[in-house]
Amino acid sequence: MLSQILEKDGRINITTKADGGKKFYFGASWDTTKGETDLDLCVVYLKGGKATDVIYYGKKTGPGVQLSEDNRTGAGDGDDEWAKIDVSALPADCDGLAIGVIVYAGTDFATVANPLIRGCAGSDEKAPEIFRFPIKDTAFDGDTVLVAARLKKGGNDQWLLEAIGKFYAKGKGAGALKALTELDFTA
Repeated sequence: MLSQILEKDGRINITTKADGGKKFYFGASWDTTKGETDLDLCVVYLKGGKATDVIYYGKKTGPGVQLSEDNRTGAGDGDDEWAKIDVSALPADCDGLAIGVIVYAGTDFATVANPLIRGCAGSDEKAPEIFRFPIKDTAFDGDTVLVAARLKKGGNDQWLLEAIGKFYAKGKGAGALKALTELDFTA
């Protein structure tokens, strides 16, 4: 299976790419250019485009979602943080997920280089990679929230992924997390 490179606003049916599978691994990686910046991967449960719950550094597991331990520096090769998602175990009223990254501590996304989100058809980083989304948009001073992608449930239990790659200036830590859950994902 060849991995697809996504651009902003690109879409793929990840269920089809995973041969009908229900388990997915999402990895996030980044480098910092000016000191340490603690970024945190978050997964927001959606119903009708509105947040119903969030899995984050303070609550690492929920129905169908598990997060990795916190990487506070972005140092090293490979995925800095990851989320394992089993769409068959999501709450019945969940019709989507948002994959976000927030600045917990440090500066902002303007000091982050090479942000990347990738997805694999399976439950770990060694499963066949189905997509890569190198986020190429420029972040500005003060940008602390990144909405990387949105998963949306379609007909016949198909899950569609849209690469979003949009930055917001919303504060750090708990403020950034709160802002992520208040965004409108209906578009």
